[in-house]
Amino acid sequence: MIDIILALCQFSFTIAQITFTLTALQKNIGTDINRWYFAIGIICLYTPLAWVRKIQYFSAGYIIGNLMIILTVSVVSIYAIVKIKKDGVGPEFQAVNDAKMWDMVGFSFYCFEGIGVVMPIMEQSRDKE
Repeated sequence: MIDIILALCQFSFTIAQITFTLTALQKNIGTDINRWYFAIGIICLYTPLAWVRKIQYFSAGYIIGNLMIILTVSVVSIYAIVKIKKDGVGPEFQAVNDAKMWDMVGFSFYCFEGIGVVMPIMEQSRDKE
């Protein structure tokens, strides 16, 4: 039963990641990518990663990913602070963007992806099965 739940969890994270990445690409690059080809490509790329049971193989990528997250948060924060100092907060300011809120929900699922959570816990467990 645990294996089935973990498989379904990974499947849902993959779908969330596909949705988030495809939406970001379409908004930022402006290209119209076929969803099915993109999804098949992501699944083919991620499936072999799920077979790796030693998480230390991903340590370099993990460090690079964390550095990229820190860089992104820093750049966005500095940009926002400078823009608010320069222009102030206008009447069109809206704390929650209703139109884009569900994109953020997809991003939050991606943030809690199973490889970063399930595999380290499984690696430290006494009974790995």
